[in-house]
Amino acid sequence: MKAAMYTPPSVRKKAKASKPDSAIAIHAQDDDGNNHIVGLGNLRVAIVQDGKFWFAQGLDLDYGAQGKTADEAKTNFENGLHATLQIHLKVFGTIKNILKVAPSEVQNELLYHPVSRFSQVSGHHIESKAMPAVEGLPFSRIEYMMPVAA
Repeated sequence: MKAAMYTPPSVRKKAKASKPDSAIAIHAQDDDGNNHIVGLGNLRVAIVQDGKFWFAQGLDLDYGAQGKTADEAKTNFENGLHATLQIHLKVFGTIKNILKVAPSEVQNELLYHPVSRFSQVSGHHIESKAMPAVEGLPFSRIEYMMPVAA
């Protein structure tokens, strides 16, 4: 089993990784690279109302999701982050590429909004064969529009 512990850049600058409230990411995989465990701890997530929608924006991780309610935005953040980790593991074999802090302008904008702490541990199985078609998307078909010659 191979394991790596990551400390997001914002934490490296501001605090030691061993501090209990610091964000942390851990990734372990088996020897064949098909099974992964990802642990994310103490991520700061700002919850902001934007018009009639709510937005959950990670500060230690540049990832966000929206919903019709604050709770739906949180649920969409959790589910979407899990799916994003799955894709990063499938494509890159690591979670390093997603471990980027939100840009400073985003952090400054969210400075005075409520912040929640978010942690998750997730398991991911990565098949070496092609990914199956995704079912249950929120639309039934895509209509492609092309300009007509004059």
